[in-house]
Amino acid sequence: MSKRVLKFSSTIQRALAEILLQESSDPLLRQVTISRVESTPDLKLVRVYVSSWNISRENILAELEKARNFILQKLSSRIYCRFLPRLEFIYDHGFELENRIQEIAAEESCKKNQAAVIDCGENED
Repeated sequence: MSKRVLKFSSTIQRALAEILLQESSDPLLRQVTISRVESTPDLKLVRVYVSSWNISRENILAELEKARNFILQKLSSRIYCRFLPRLEFIYDHGFELENRIQEIAAEESCKKNQAAVIDCGENED
C-alpha cells in the first residue's frame, strides 16, 4: 500500500472517530469503535471496520447506515479532496475473537488450578 493511501486512510479514520464521538447525537454511534480503515488505491472506496463491546453487529451496521448521510456531510467539511469516498462499513470480529481466546485461556487456567488443588488434597491423606 502506498504512503498516500495509508495517510488518506489514517486521516479518514481520525475524522470518522471524531464525528462519531463528538458530533453524533446518537448514543449508539458514540459506542462504536473504528478498528481500522482501508482505502482503495484510487481513494474512491473506503472500508471502515467497526465494532463495539456491547452493541450487536446488526445494530451497529444498521445505525451506521442510517447515519451515512450525516457522516458524509461532516466528513466533507473535514477532509479536502476532489471527491468524497464511498464508505463501506464492515463489522470487525477481532474483539469477539480476542474475548473468546481470553475465555479459553481463563478456562484452561482454572482447570489447571483445580487439578493442582485436587493433587494437593490427595497428598494430605
